[in-house]
Amino acid sequence: MTETKNDTISDSHHHPIELAVLSAGVTSPSMTGRLAENLAQATARHLAEYGFIAELKIVELRHLAVDLARTLTEPGFCSPKVKETQALLGRCDGLIACTPVYSAGCSGLFKLFFDLLDQRCLSNRPTVIGATAGSMRHMLVLEHSVRPLLTFLHAPVMPTGVFATRTDCMDENLPRLDARIDRAGQELALAIAAKQA
Repeated sequence: MTETKNDTISDSHHHPIELAVLSAGVTSPSMTGRLAENLAQATARHLAEYGFIAELKIVELRHLAVDLARTLTEPGFCSPKVKETQALLGRCDGLIACTPVYSAGCSGLFKLFFDLLDQRCLSNRPTVIGATAGSMRHMLVLEHSVRPLLTFLHAPVMPTGVFATRTDCMDENLPRLDARIDRAGQELALAIAAKQA
């Protein structure tokens, strides 16, 4: 299911920038979903600095779980909701993709969604990655699992990924997390703006 949010920070005359914001969090609300939306807002702020308006397309993969499983296991089955989300990723100007960590890797739901994408669907789609977990011992999942997956699909992944734990979300640690989110958003906004030139 895709939710559209218009960020009208800028009065730009450019066409709106379509930003796909993908979260594999399984609860509502979820820490993964909050991270994805915070990255989206940071990107929108920086896009506004370049004169662009961001149109945020929020995708919560938990709403697609059954359809994704059927698409994988039932020959000929094609879910309209899955097709709509795949089409979004094929046309968006930029992508934010966030997953919770399970068993030292990205979530099965996250992996299943990308397994069903055309291998070149994300070509020329600037991407920021994020992950959430219970402790810092899982922080390498971003570099060892998520980044290789998106790179395999030809997504140009930004240098800064954001990993967050519940400890990071405590008041005393928020400035450090917010700074990393802001940097990732700035990198993504710059890459998207460069494509529009």
